[in-house]
Amino acid sequence: MHGWTVCPPCTFREVCQAIAKYGFIQNPLPIIVSLEVHADVPQQRCMVDIMEEEWGDLLLTEPLEGYDPQFRVPTLADLQHRILVKVKKHYGSRNMAVATTADIFRHLRHKSGEALNRLTPETRRSGLDLYVGRDRDSGRHLSRESLVSIGSTGSAATQNWDAESCISTESAGESATSEQRAITECLGRLAVYTHGERFKGWQQANIKKPSHIFSISEKRIPALYASDPEVVFAHNKSFFMRAYPNVVRIDSSNPDPADFWRKGVQMVAMNWQRNDYGMMINHAMFADEDGWVPKPPGFRSTNKDTLTHLDACVWKTMKLRITLHAGHNVAPSKTLPSSSFSSPSSSSAIGSASMGTMPAAATSAPLYPSSIAGPPPDPAPAVELDKTVEPVVRVTVHTEAQQKDLEKNSRGVTDTGGKKPATVSLCSPAGRSQNPDWGDEGCVMDFEPIPRVTDKLSYIRFTVRNHTVMRSNPLLSWQCIRLDRLQSGFRFIPLLNAQAVPCGFLLVTIDVSFSEVPRPEHMPAPE
Repeated sequence: MHGWTVCPPCTFREVCQAIAKYGFIQNPLPIIVSLEVHADVPQQRCMVDIMEEEWGDLLLTEPLEGYDPQFRVPTLADLQHRILVKVKKHYGSRNMAVATTADIFRHLRHKSGEALNRLTPETRRSGLDLYVGRDRDSGRHLSRESLVSIGSTGSAATQNWDAESCISTESAGESATSEQRAITECLGRLAVYTHGERFKGWQQANIKKPSHIFSISEKRIPALYASDPEVVFAHNKSFFMRAYPNVVRIDSSNPDPADFWRKGVQMVAMNWQRNDYGMMINHAMFADEDGWVPKPPGFRSTNKDTLTHLDACVWKTMKLRITLHAGHNVAPSKTLPSSSFSSPSSSSAIGSASMGTMPAAATSAPLYPSSIAGPPPDPAPAVELDKTVEPVVRVTVHTEAQQKDLEKNSRGVTDTGGKKPATVSLCSPAGRSQNPDWGDEGCVMDFEPIPRVTDKLSYIRFTVRNHTVMRSNPLLSWQCIRLDRLQSGFRFIPLLNAQAVPCGFLLVTIDVSFSEVPRPEHMPAPE
């Protein structure tokens, strides 16, 4: 579920119920629910009530004994069967915007029409803005008693008016929807070990707090990494960073998560309702895992010798030869949703909700957290397949972007923002049925040696599409595999349909080998 997209809506309670019901079926590891809050004060309180009701003791609301969030965070073992909320902290008057008299009237109309009728004429006529904790005109601090509060009798009783109820992100001439809502104290207190921080630069004071998480746009992270790779990489060794899709992705498309994993980013928010290239890569990373994948050794805080991913990755040249022999049920049905996607065994969550671990400093094997799948969306328009299916198999290897014309900075790091990763693809001839047979010799796909491969962060993707002449080739089935899991020999490649449900398989022979090469050298810093 995510705002400002064309996704079908669902209620917040339904999301919480699904997380509680399915979140810990496969493993007891903790779940981090990342909240992007656009709700007003009453709604935020309602959200807290719902989470406490639906999650009960699963919800982490207080620090664990021996783990002060100012100094250290728990291990995964300490957080089993716990749900952690990632949200910004409540900072009182420092984080609060102006509350005008009109804002108070609006809140009261929503809460109780009778309270509005009990306002005194003086209060109605007052055109003064009320800052929470500060008088705008004089600049002097105001006490809580000086705030107008509306009780059942219409008096200025401070005990009946919480200062948070005055909070509004509206300013003159601006709509409340254009600003981020201020976080209330009741919601902010749930961010015990996972509190969101707005990134303002590498000199901000809270950058060393163990519990902080920076959420940064997919467009900005590559630029930050290109300008200061050592700083970004060092931060991500010990603290969380989360990448979220660009605001222009109103179609719920996904970025390439591997590009961020290579920069040490632990969490990449994915739109599970969209089955595209990014979701297939995400599937490959977390397939047959417990929602967590250990980082390669060079990406961990215990390794003091690596400065960027150029040092941390083990670079290899890959030789690959694949022979397609046959397929079974590669086109699972006569109709196929063109873009809907949901994992059949996963739980429901907010669109940016993620499963995660504590920062690298707290665990011996820091992990990349995987996102939680959402419930099956409304069916997408079906794609009618031809009566005679002609499946074409495309095999694509995805590695780090290697365009020679990209400029490098002084430390040899390339800004690949907006650039596609390096891909090498080969296609089979079209088959003649849902069970294609490529004969005794098979269809041989002999790849040229592929340089600059780091097998733990590179992937191979099998896509089966229906060969058509008059329109785009619809997706029939697919599989994506991390290269370090690709084994030589006679293999069955299990296929998934567009909803990630197992449907068929390919029978192949794989011949793969890797040879290590020297890591890319850093370019000398300019004098």
